[in-house]
Amino acid sequence: PEFDGAFGGRPLLLLYFIACAAALLWLLRILRRNGRGKQAWRLAFLVCWALLPILLVLFASIFQSMLIARYFLISTPAIMLLAAAGITQFPLPARFKQLHLGTALLLLIVAVQLAGLPRYFLHRLNSTEWQTASNFILSQQRPGDAAIFFVAPGRDLFDYYRERSSQFSRPPLSAIYPEFHDERNDPQVIAYLPPLTDSMLQSLPARHNRIWVVLYHDELPMTRPVRQRIIASLNSSYTPVQVRNFPELSVLLYAKRAPQSLAGHSSLALGQGNGNATF
Repeated sequence: PEFDGAFGGRPLLLLYFIACAAALLWLLRILRRNGRGKQAWRLAFLVCWALLPILLVLFASIFQSMLIARYFLISTPAIMLLAAAGITQFPLPARFKQLHLGTALLLLIVAVQLAGLPRYFLHRLNSTEWQTASNFILSQQRPGDAAIFFVAPGRDLFDYYRERSSQFSRPPLSAIYPEFHDERNDPQVIAYLPPLTDSMLQSLPARHNRIWVVLYHDELPMTRPVRQRIIASLNSSYTPVQVRNFPELSVLLYAKRAPQSLAGHSSLALGQGNGNATF
C-alpha cells in the first residue's frame, strides 16, 4: 500500500501476489499427485496462517471497524514464506537455461524494496510534526492547564518529546484523557480507551481554566463517540480560542467562558488534511 514516504507498494504487492499464487498452484499439484502428504500439510499451514487472521479481522469489522495495519502483521511471516516457496517453483525455460525465473522474481522484489528505503528514511527524518506540536503546547501552556489526547499513542508521543525538551521549564501538563491506570489493557495501542465518566467531564471547569485538545486518530469508529462526548462537554463551559494545524494532527485550545456567557454556544470549523471537522 502507498502512504507518505512509501515507494513501490503496489508493484511489491503484485510481485508477492505472483509468488504466492505460484505456491498455491504447487500445493494443488501436490494434492493431485501425492494426496495429503507432509509437504502438502506444510504449505496448507502457511496458507491458513496467512489467510485466517485477515478473514477474522474482516469478519470482526462487520461489528466494529478493525481495519488497522498492525492487526494484519501476524500474516506477514506466512506470506513471505509462501512467496519464498512459490519462487522456488517457477519453471526453468528450455531457451534460457542460465536464467531461473524464480531468481529473477526474487531479485526484482529485493530491488523494489531497496529502492524504497531512501525515500522512507527521508520521510522519517522530516516527520517532525509531533515534536513541533509538543513544543508549541509546552511554549504556550500555563499553570493549571490540562490536555486531552483521545488516543494513548498521542499522549505517549507528547510525553516522549516533553521529556527530551530542555528549553521549557514549566510545570507538567496534566493529562485528563486517556489516563494510564487501567492495568488490564495495553496503553500503547489506539484501542486503549479507559472509561469516560460524566462526573469527570462535569468537574473540568472547576479544576482547569484552559484545556488543550490534540486531535489525532479521533475520527476512527472506536474513538469518535469519545470525541463527541468530550467536545460536547467542553462546548458547554469553554470556548475554542486557538487552533493550530500540523501534518496528521491538530491542536485546539479551549478557555473557560465567563459566567455571563455560559448560556451561549460556540462552534469552531477546523479544516484538516483529510476533511473538515466542526465543533
